[in-house]
Amino acid sequence: MAKQIAQSSAPDDSPKPEQRRWTVMVFMGAGPIEGDAPLEQFLNEDIAEMERVITSGGANAKVNVFYEFHGLGRPGRKWVGVDREVQSLPRSGSAVDSQPILAFIDSSLTRAHHRAGDYSVLVLWGHAYQFAIGRQRTVSGVDALDVGEFADALRQFQARMQRQYDITPERARLDIVGFDACDISTLELANQLEPFARYLIGSQIGIPLPGWPYDLILERLARPRGEWTMTPAEFGRFAVRKFCDEYSELGRDGRPRPVSLTLLDLAKAPQAFDAAELLASAIARACADDSDELEIVLEQFDSSQTIVGKPFVDVADFCLNLSRHSGSAAVRARAARLGDILIRPSFRRQSGEAGRPGSLIVEHGRNAHQTAKLHGVSLYAPHILGPGYDWRTSHFWYNKFDFTGETFWSRLVHILAEGN
Repeated sequence: MAKQIAQSSAPDDSPKPEQRRWTVMVFMGAGPIEGDAPLEQFLNEDIAEMERVITSGGANAKVNVFYEFHGLGRPGRKWVGVDREVQSLPRSGSAVDSQPILAFIDSSLTRAHHRAGDYSVLVLWGHAYQFAIGRQRTVSGVDALDVGEFADALRQFQARMQRQYDITPERARLDIVGFDACDISTLELANQLEPFARYLIGSQIGIPLPGWPYDLILERLARPRGEWTMTPAEFGRFAVRKFCDEYSELGRDGRPRPVSLTLLDLAKAPQAFDAAELLASAIARACADDSDELEIVLEQFDSSQTIVGKPFVDVADFCLNLSRHSGSAAVRARAARLGDILIRPSFRRQSGEAGRPGSLIVEHGRNAHQTAKLHGVSLYAPHILGPGYDWRTSHFWYNKFDFTGETFWSRLVHILAEGN
């Protein structure tokens, strides 16, 4: 496989900005699992949207769209608008791991003759469950692609790109990793994916079925205005806005379907990582010294919950609440520091991305009063759901994050959960 992709392009054929093409890859896990909403209908609808926008009149050769689905019998893969039929893949009863998604990325980039300067987006589609995605039943039970396995696939992809093009790890990243899945836009995941992608698109809350409107999101790539090719930041902003617009109308029950979607600049994830560590340490010290401060901090966790029933806090809201109410000067200062990394803009201009912002949150969309206090990125806080929430079940999967093992945040929230 590595030899195949290495033959697809020469190291020195990086295109000019106006000549760059997009490779869009949608990896779909639709296995039926008891207790989860069936996904086959929505998978077929989303595939139909991709087919419609690419095969209708006027589609542009600057975008290549691939999809692969699992969990509905024999897996299948297709290059939209090129392959006449879905290509059947070998059926596997083994556990879900990094290899199928790595093979999909390799195949897509090879067939599209993807060049080092072209743009790429990989979308993971399916139910997200306890920090894993694409649940399916295997011979040994139920499995899913967890964050460790996904990072391993991207690490292998990056190494192959480096060998193919003789480029640095920075240039061998995917441009965008997107998740058509629930509860994904977290600092933990941003930190995990930062070495392998430039941007992350995800939601802090649930994604209503049928998910992303692929025809609307891909339309600008398929039919660009003039010769200009959208940059990753431009496409990410466009996708966020189109998604939120799609759910602006009332649902069948006469109520709005609350949605939120965010574009994160992963270059800022290390700064947020460091700031979150300092904040967690300051909170722990302040609470150890002052029982009143512990009560204040617990109140701010509760006030910053993303949405009822979710074990997450909105990080910007949490930082704002701490800066207003904490009795500790260190906590207030470090909360302000983290909050500024999330939302403070920069007007510095960088080559290839005009006006690329200086904050972690590049674009955030929301559509209903239930989402009014969301700002775009969350942190895990299981204790806010009270003693009835079985946070230990999620602990195994949460420990797959590098963030969990390398910062004090995990220890802090689990100490609070133990005492709940």
